[in-house]
Amino acid sequence: MLTAILLPEELTAANRIWAANQAAYELLDEARRFAASALDSHVPADPRAVVVTGLFFRVLQASGSVGYLSLLGHDADAGAVQRSALEALFTLANCAGDESFAERYVKASELDRLKLHRAMRQSPPNKHLSADAVYRKLSNRVEQDELAKLPSVEQQARDAGADEAYLFLYRYLSNDVHVSPWSLNRYMRTNDDGELEALNLYPERTEAARLAGAMAVILIAALEQWAKVLGKPIAGMAAMLRRVGVISEAP
Repeated sequence: MLTAILLPEELTAANRIWAANQAAYELLDEARRFAASALDSHVPADPRAVVVTGLFFRVLQASGSVGYLSLLGHDADAGAVQRSALEALFTLANCAGDESFAERYVKASELDRLKLHRAMRQSPPNKHLSADAVYRKLSNRVEQDELAKLPSVEQQARDAGADEAYLFLYRYLSNDVHVSPWSLNRYMRTNDDGELEALNLYPERTEAARLAGAMAVILIAALEQWAKVLGKPIAGMAAMLRRVGVISEAP
């Protein structure tokens, strides 16, 4: 599983790798080439492989978004996308390690649909005429299949062996997702007495290195889990990582 994938010293090393923007794009491009090559010779057929492939592609797309947003100075938006990618990684790792979890993950989406239609039924009359019928149908399905909610994100991280990632990075990124007062500090400049001196009206690339470094580790971890489910040799991924300098020699 994902043993301590995001320790501070690992992030420091990743930041050095991603300090040059070119290295970030090279890693992303290499990951895409590896994915294309893997799917060219092995199209997923079993349900778990399909689910894990979808989750990996979510992380892959998020990696590009984090890179683009951070280079433009939109650190808060990049952080929100990165938290989403980290959550996808936790789910991906659980699906990769437990076939039954992948099935539970898919079925649990019915509970989300049920919640949505419950809200639609409470909207003003005649706005959603079909909501009530769909709600009853979903309710019966949830009851018959005894569907249950997935474990919390924290529990999924723990089950994946990624406690450090949750405690160190996920909670930090949550400040931007939930717009905490602390997250607003990036838009303000204060003096030593805490008095407001200036407002940052334009984006600043103050966290690009940290965001890129963390995203590199997330992408590599997701790629490793996905390759394991597909049964692709780790040597192929190791060669890809060597080409962009993430590792110096094959494990």
